[in-house]
Amino acid sequence: MAASKAKHGFQKPSVSAHLVNLRKRISPPSLAENSVGNLVWIAVAEHGANSKSDLHDLIRKLREAISKIDVAFVKKFADNPPIPESFKGIHELESRRDEIDYFGFSSWCNCDFYGTDFGWGKPVWVSSIGLEGPLVANLIILADTSSGDGIEAWVTLDEEDMAILQRDTELLKFASVDATPLVMGSTVSGKRAHMKATRVSAL
Repeated sequence: MAASKAKHGFQKPSVSAHLVNLRKRISPPSLAENSVGNLVWIAVAEHGANSKSDLHDLIRKLREAISKIDVAFVKKFADNPPIPESFKGIHELESRRDEIDYFGFSSWCNCDFYGTDFGWGKPVWVSSIGLEGPLVANLIILADTSSGDGIEAWVTLDEEDMAILQRDTELLKFASVDATPLVMGSTVSGKRAHMKATRVSAL
């Protein structure tokens, strides 16, 4: 949001959309926590252009949005899937892409990807970015660091926004930019976020 404001000269309305894992919200539990496949919904929190809200208020809004996706929501969804109605708001956001800043979030924390072994050893570094395929703009994937002592954020932005973000002094107080798994955990102490700043030059 700060990068967008610096680029445009004013604060645009912004929307944070966070994927919510529905497995823990099924009652009675019928799926293993580590079952494969997407069973998610989207929680959306909007921040107005003229709002004076701070980070705590943004977090509160997102928590409220996530809390609405509870056991009762999943049961209602299973009994009578409200797909068209539920996606109406998302389609409306898509139609406002030029007017708002849209940020998508997903958390891979506590998924134990570093404990996975397909027969040739456990991974050194787990990434949300593949070698092929298109990248999604304004997407943040949170994951455990390989050392297990922090959180890594894989961020896709256009080059101008990324350059501003990488110079943000407030961010740099809490995060190491472009850290590698060989550095994380050995030279950085404490619960810090490690941001893999992936440039998206095609956007």
